[in-house]
Amino acid sequence: MTLIADRIDVQRPEPGFDVEIAPEQYGDGVIYVARHPGLPGCTSHGSTPDEALENLADAREMYLEGLRRSGQPVPQPHDSPRVNVLTAFIDQAPTEGSLRLSWRLVAHE
Repeated sequence: MTLIADRIDVQRPEPGFDVEIAPEQYGDGVIYVARHPGLPGCTSHGSTPDEALENLADAREMYLEGLRRSGQPVPQPHDSPRVNVLTAFIDQAPTEGSLRLSWRLVAHE
């Protein structure tokens, strides 16, 4: 089993939306994907966890503005949003040459 990223440190956000952040293998390296589970499709990435979260803030603003413009209900931020940090492992699957990516929750605030 190979650990892609062993630790991601993030600050708890101010009032806002729940966040999930996880590393993903990209070529020979790793990128970090951040998303708001309560805002379907609101996802971003970056080369570091902080960059992924900064990009997610931009994506969130565009997402919410799109909802407003289309007259759809706009979710309200939470007073205490949760941050779920996942880490990824690559497991060698039973069949030769096949890999399986598994996620484990390593931090929850």
